[in-house]
Amino acid sequence: MKLVSSGQNSMEKRRVTCKRDNGLPLSQKKDLDISLEVNRALFDVKVPHFVCIQGVTKNTRGCLSTITTPGATAKMLIQYREIVIKAARKVDAGIVDIETNELWERVKMHHVNFDRYLGKKTGGGLEKLRQELQAQNEGVVMPLAINWIGGPKDVQKKKAEGKKASLVVFAVKGSKMAENVLKGGLRAAGVKYDVEKLTNAGPDSVCEVCSR
Repeated sequence: MKLVSSGQNSMEKRRVTCKRDNGLPLSQKKDLDISLEVNRALFDVKVPHFVCIQGVTKNTRGCLSTITTPGATAKMLIQYREIVIKAARKVDAGIVDIETNELWERVKMHHVNFDRYLGKKTGGGLEKLRQELQAQNEGVVMPLAINWIGGPKDVQKKKAEGKKASLVVFAVKGSKMAENVLKGGLRAAGVKYDVEKLTNAGPDSVCEVCSR
């Protein structure tokens, strides 16, 4: 295992995400404690000195991630997965795995029906759509919420004008999976949807099919 030149090691190659059992509450300890435990454990088993992490961050949804030092990639750290997980769980017992960061591809999906997915009265709205898409399309992971293009007010206006459907936007995890989705579309509740790469998410985005 060789030290990687900082000029050849991007932030994306260094990022590692922590998978959690969401049934367990987040630890109230400082996120710095995780990196201290992990680096101590790596040192104890004589892992190359440059393979360690620089802090742990937590977003508003409670997702944890970290980056390796500039001389190491995430794939190098993953080789010591069991050591890292065991050490991290001393601070946060909810951590069950670690994985390399995968790029998220933003896409738009056509002709999503208002009657089935707009508002709480539909039995879950766009979160229901997200769950259906992940359940019925093998390997598809959507890490963020689905949103209507233009926002709630624009969508309500379209419905008031008699339109039946509109575009939604969301992120697909993994460049390869996103490529497959763009080629083959997605299915949910027996409906096949066309998917395109997102280039313009503004309220003026118009789809001829969805606007009929």
